[in-house]
Amino acid sequence: MPHFSEIESHDVEAEINYFPSSPDTIPTSIWKPRYVGVPDSYTRKMKIHNIRGKEESFNLDRNGFQFVTLPEKERKTDDDETIVQDYYPELEELSKRM
Repeated sequence: MPHFSEIESHDVEAEINYFPSSPDTIPTSIWKPRYVGVPDSYTRKMKIHNIRGKEESFNLDRNGFQFVTLPEKERKTDDDETIVQDYYPELEELSKRM
């Protein structure tokens, strides 16, 4: 059985691995490697929907996320300092308006 398979109009089904539910922090020393196509008892098949063209139908209150479009402008993202100075304030203002 393939790991990804097309279900309908650009939706895909994927095997997603989860950590077991635990109130305790799971130390990285006991993490085990995950391999495509090798499920275990915590692997769940999930349908992943392509929502292109439907972005406006999601909002923060109902879905816990929403899509936003930043104003078009050239953004230089070639170094961390530029990102922090230019991009972070823009995102901060955007989040205040939400």
